[in-house]
Amino acid sequence: MAPQEQLHHPTNPVLVLDWGGVLTTPVQEAFDSWLAAAQIDPDSFMRVMREFHDTADSPLHRRERGEITVNELEQALAPRLVTLAGQPVSADGLLAKMFEYLEPNNAMLEVVELAREYGWKTAVLSNAWDGDHYAAELLAQFDAVVLSDLAGVRKPDLVAYEAIIEALGVAAEDCVFVDDMRRNVVAARQAGMQAVQYMLGVEVLLTELITKGAMPQKAAEDPRGLRLAPLTTYLNTQLSGNIVELSPELLPGGRSNVSYRLAGGDLGPLVLRRPPLGHILPTAHDMGREFKVLTGLSAVGFPVPRPVALCEDTEVIGAPFVLMEFVDGLVIADAVSASSLDPISARKASQNFVQCLANLHDIDPRAAGLADLGKPAGYLPRQLSRWIKQWELTKKIDYPNADLLIDWLQRAVTTVPEQTKASIVHGDYRLDNAIIDPITIEIKAVLDWEMSTLGDPLLDVALTLLYMTESNDNLRNTIPIALEVTSSPGYYTRAEFLAAYCAITDADTSYLDFCLALSCFKLAAILESIKNRSRAGEQLGGAEHSADLFGDACNNLLLLGLAVTDGDPVRGLNR
Repeated sequence: MAPQEQLHHPTNPVLVLDWGGVLTTPVQEAFDSWLAAAQIDPDSFMRVMREFHDTADSPLHRRERGEITVNELEQALAPRLVTLAGQPVSADGLLAKMFEYLEPNNAMLEVVELAREYGWKTAVLSNAWDGDHYAAELLAQFDAVVLSDLAGVRKPDLVAYEAIIEALGVAAEDCVFVDDMRRNVVAARQAGMQAVQYMLGVEVLLTELITKGAMPQKAAEDPRGLRLAPLTTYLNTQLSGNIVELSPELLPGGRSNVSYRLAGGDLGPLVLRRPPLGHILPTAHDMGREFKVLTGLSAVGFPVPRPVALCEDTEVIGAPFVLMEFVDGLVIADAVSASSLDPISARKASQNFVQCLANLHDIDPRAAGLADLGKPAGYLPRQLSRWIKQWELTKKIDYPNADLLIDWLQRAVTTVPEQTKASIVHGDYRLDNAIIDPITIEIKAVLDWEMSTLGDPLLDVALTLLYMTESNDNLRNTIPIALEVTSSPGYYTRAEFLAAYCAITDADTSYLDFCLALSCFKLAAILESIKNRSRAGEQLGGAEHSADLFGDACNNLLLLGLAVTDGDPVRGLNR
């Protein structure tokens, strides 16, 4: 190792790694394997790549900053390449083929695991071409991830290093950066980081740095996802609490963000909401968004838990979190709790549930201080694009039915009428996300606002219809979320819920088939992600050990999505 690459142990250490060629096997080796299989001349390929790398604002650089799409980069690259037989190279799926031979670098992944054992934070800073070769289960292990195409900044620009430093909330000198490109290493040093170029033996150097003069941190006795000592200090200092011993309880549900009930002091029972373990990107599971929505809706009298505090200091529990009041009441989460209401009460709960959704969609976002919560124009096409991308990043195997459903959705979205109403949409509105007063049957609070935005209210309605259950369901009964929650006597059927909502709002349902199909696809992507987190041991709450439980649920959701495109979309949910 060259003298200028000697490293010292930081005060608050962070290991920041490039992806391709550091956390994976060398990119060039993957390219060589692809070139051989595709019979493309390596010299010609390298000339084109050097030109793309060395030319300012080349299609490659623009793709890395997210200024053009994957397909646009492929369309620029493919015409420059020909096979040894002189045949043109197809642009379709070109980048995925180029990266298909990339494998995880297990030696470096062992260093990452060792760093965590010794109390280091870990992060990824990578120039992203296509996003598809970033394994979600690996990214989920890191404290922060900055991918250039999402962040809009690329190495070696200094703003890229500033972005990961800001995401981590650390000082530059605490970061040890590893990259296989020399120019990126030099730029990291200019940004104030320690940096070393990846080569044979770097794993040994990093292992010595991590372990020298340090002992592995003992397994904490804290509940997973919490750090009780610093959390207690935060509550006492920031909220003027008088807490000696905090008693946390992991609440049911929590398939995405995780919720704990906190007791043991004079602040009264509180609920702490934090992102799931191993969340993928710094912008995902935005706790600031949830706090803002709770604050805005509380101000206009909509039933939500009273927000107490937003903590964005990750030193407290290891992630940002929101504190809110604990709302006691009835949560109808399964067939047993659903049957606790007699048919008359169940009917009233259904009426209040649909009225609550209509009330939400009728709120003026400006009155709630939420006019900047999202961009309602083009909401449905953006949702489709977002969930296709999420699906491609999440899936572990090929699902032929996904291709069929995506094809239908991409054609159908072009016929959806232009959006005329911008509403606050919940994004996950279902009966078990509501707390009901067991005496009056009124909705006391609606929970889980992490996916809320400004958009088309009919998509909210469609997802609610999908979450509902009826006694004659078939495929829906294989999806282990809110099973038989609305199947008991007295609860609205899907058709009754839709009719009641339309009677209140006069909604246009001409494109309900699209919204239902998109909801099925969205939920399939979410379940696939939860299944992956469960298998990786990073899922808390009700879905902690749910990987095997989901079985064919993802594929059956895709089948259900296809079913609603044929005939009456609401009846299609019974198939």
